[in-house]
Amino acid sequence: DTLLSAMDRAENEKRRILDALTEQVISYSPEHRIRWANSAACADIGAPLEELKGNRCYAVRYGKDEPCPACPVLRCIETGTHQEAEVRRRDDLIHHVRADPIYHNGSLVGVVEIVQDVTEQRRLHHELEQSEEWLRTTLTSIGDAVIVTDTEARVVFMNPVASSLTKWKNDDAFGRPLEDVFDIVSEATGRRSENPAARALRKGTVVGLANHTILIARDGSKTPIEDSASPILGHDGAVHGVVLVFRDASEKRESFLRLERQKEELSAFAHTVAHEMKSHITVIDGYAHILREEGVSSPYLDSINERADKMRSYITTHLQLADAGLLIGEPAEIDLNRVVESVSKQYDMAIEHETLPHIKGEPQKISQLFNILLDNAQRHGGADKVSITAHDRGESCVFCVTDDGKGIPDEHIGSVFDIGFSTGSTGFGLAIAKKVVEAHGGSIRVSSTPGEGTTFEFSLPYEQ
Repeated sequence: DTLLSAMDRAENEKRRILDALTEQVISYSPEHRIRWANSAACADIGAPLEELKGNRCYAVRYGKDEPCPACPVLRCIETGTHQEAEVRRRDDLIHHVRADPIYHNGSLVGVVEIVQDVTEQRRLHHELEQSEEWLRTTLTSIGDAVIVTDTEARVVFMNPVASSLTKWKNDDAFGRPLEDVFDIVSEATGRRSENPAARALRKGTVVGLANHTILIARDGSKTPIEDSASPILGHDGAVHGVVLVFRDASEKRESFLRLERQKEELSAFAHTVAHEMKSHITVIDGYAHILREEGVSSPYLDSINERADKMRSYITTHLQLADAGLLIGEPAEIDLNRVVESVSKQYDMAIEHETLPHIKGEPQKISQLFNILLDNAQRHGGADKVSITAHDRGESCVFCVTDDGKGIPDEHIGSVFDIGFSTGSTGFGLAIAKKVVEAHGGSIRVSSTPGEGTTFEFSLPYEQ
């Protein structure tokens, strides 16, 4: 009695466990008749266990007289081996069916069938396949070159444009380190540039190439390019790879060089005209001095000398404005701490700065930029104190030059960078500052509170 009670308890415990499952569990005899079914199976078939026992599944489940084609349970009974299949029902539900044989003393005594509803899984899988196909088609069709890497910066996908520029086929590039396929160097130095995918993986942010980057293709051909690399982030924020987007910048580069040549020619012409004008002004100024030395006394002579000095100043300022947008020569490394300390000696106000970074640019123009901003703070703002701060922004640095002067009236704030705008000088200083910043690939803006002070905020890339 004790043994039978223990067996009954074990059997009941087994059934409670099986009834708790969401999968359908059905036990069959070797004659393919139902012996037992859990609650999930009874609910799906729509009949209590008592009505299912002794019946064949195809009769009670589908009302059929014959077994389903390729029935896993029937195949399991016939072969005595594990079988599984996916079955699409008439109500469009998809069931994954497993059938496993039960042996006792070497003889088949039954089969256990486990049925799992995988309709939602298959729907999601189908949607994922469609999404992947849509993404692949999109990346293949866009005009930019696209390379996708894994977390080890190895190539997992290239679109046709990328293959055309790098001269690597997608299959050949797959699994290779990005540096092998995307070989980039500096146009100025010829030195190999840092892998943008590695930087994007390391920083977890979008990064871009330095200006004047050259792509060396598999066949040795060279193409100027522009690009950016973005990390692929999962829902949890983890980085799963990098997508690199780049394009052939040959035409843009040629247009830029052509424009630079035109600007240089215009600057040379302006210098020639300015030289001629200064020569004539010097002659006129000289005649006025001669007349004064010969005893001629007239207020007009003083006016001539004064106007001549102003004209020379205007011509010099116009030349500075024309030259401000040109980067002459190869950009050099600039220690901004030394620049600010040198320029600060010219001003009678407290100038504080934190540790400033090194950038690449034209030293004379960068010095001119800080000189203009400090001069504006003292001469026009009446400032007693100026602070200079720097904030890293990845590929560039943002600088803030803040003074405690009288500020800029609201009606003037939108015009301070306009050529000729002035409240007491030539009106070219801040226009020149704007051109210098833009020539270095940055931007500048101003904010001000009348009576409290002004801040000029500008960005400068670390590399040119």
